[in-house]
Amino acid sequence: MVAEAGGGAWSSYRATAGIQAAPGWLDVAAALSLFNRTMATARTAYRRFVAEGIHQPSPWKDLRGQIFLGGSDFRERIDRLVQGKLLTNVPALQTHPIRLSPDEVLQHVAAIYRLPVDAILNRSHRDAYQTAVYLLRRAANEPLQTDAMRFRISPSRISNIQEAIETPPRSPQQTQLFATCNVKN
Repeated sequence: MVAEAGGGAWSSYRATAGIQAAPGWLDVAAALSLFNRTMATARTAYRRFVAEGIHQPSPWKDLRGQIFLGGSDFRERIDRLVQGKLLTNVPALQTHPIRLSPDEVLQHVAAIYRLPVDAILNRSHRDAYQTAVYLLRRAANEPLQTDAMRFRISPSRISNIQEAIETPPRSPQQTQLFATCNVKN
């Protein structure tokens, strides 16, 4: 969430809004043409547009697979389009538009185990915490170090948990979560 428009040195807001001169490389006219043909009206509309978005949540929290920014219907449509296609030179992460976010994984685990997310994160329920560790890596593709930091454990402990969960039998909750989170073994 942005607290103030144009607060950062990297921001083009002040120049686009007409508060300061624009650098030569910034095409203010092109940006403002999206708001109105008249420069003064366009600047007013631009300022209003930015002001309305200041206290809105960041759209980046919905980003999936590094490149997919849109709702679940959009991601499912894209997933259908890429199914069976040869995707050479495309990073693996960018081939899964419907992959769950880490927050979604934690919410699913919390719901199945009937626990608050905090109980999973503080490791007070062993099976739920270990299942979450595993699913964050396999379903959300969370990096090993991020997963380790989230649970305040070593990366080698993460690897041990993964190995243990991949060795049957699994708990009924794990079986249900693997299906819900689309994890195949």
